[in-house]
Amino acid sequence: MRRAIRWKRNRLRPLVLENFTYDALNRIKTSQVIGQATQAFTFDATGNILTKTGVGTGSNTYSYPAQGANAIRPHAVSSIEGLGAFTYDNNG
Repeated sequence: MRRAIRWKRNRLRPLVLENFTYDALNRIKTSQVIGQATQAFTFDATGNILTKTGVGTGSNTYSYPAQGANAIRPHAVSSIEGLGAFTYDNNG
């Protein structure tokens, strides 16, 4: 599936066109602002983002806490390779 969105950034650059592609589960596969590099996304079986091009360094791998019944914030990104670790307060 493909979708294009037009949006205004500011008065100096009033119109931006961004194209998206989606997989069979309607998760974003690629995103491209016209004239810029395409960003690609991959996901794990539970729908968490595994990689996104243009973020961090190396493989751009996203890490998450352990899954399971006692997991705390199991879908909150804990780190991105080359970018660092994330922490969350009680508000998320």
